[in-house]
Amino acid sequence: MSEHLSFIELMDNNNTVVDSKLFVNFRNYSTVYLSLTADTLFYESQENTYLEALATIFRQLPEGYKVKLQNRVAVTSGKGNHFIDITELVSLTYLASADDSVLRFEIQCLFNDTQYSAEATEDFSIALQKLKNKMNVNFNICAFCENGDFMSTGGEDLRHGWYCLREVMPRERLLPWFEREDEFKKAIPNLSAFHWCPKFSLSDKEFI
Repeated sequence: MSEHLSFIELMDNNNTVVDSKLFVNFRNYSTVYLSLTADTLFYESQENTYLEALATIFRQLPEGYKVKLQNRVAVTSGKGNHFIDITELVSLTYLASADDSVLRFEIQCLFNDTQYSAEATEDFSIALQKLKNKMNVNFNICAFCENGDFMSTGGEDLRHGWYCLREVMPRERLLPWFEREDEFKKAIPNLSAFHWCPKFSLSDKEFI
């Protein structure tokens, strides 16, 4: 998936909403192009990862702005399967430990008449794991799939940086990623954490 388009809501400090489009293009040589577009505005950036490009977009926006995305996913609870809507709020916040402004992720959903939410700075997967733990369900998405993997370089993007290894056989999943880089070269790159395909197979991986 080299391109991805999301219809989003851009929110200011007063929660005034502007319907917008967030376009992501994963280019060659490990660069990601982003554009955020509405009727009267246009912002763009190009960085090494989706998260870096998104942070650059936020630094162009007025302070306090948020991006709101909607994701529809399947979850399994007990013996039942359910479809739920997960709201993803992204903003830029100052982090004292880093002495810099970083991305903040807040994800929310309504499940079995209960509202759940979780948040994290810098690492989307931590917020996602917290939400999963609170809900006590299995998420049927790339982030928790046996075929989904990432290269743990220290700057990995666990929002749109997943590799799908469903067509890579044989695989050596017990080896560290740097000892099987040839597998990643054959894999399908740049998948959303919320993506699903018919080859989904539940994994027991955890991020916190």
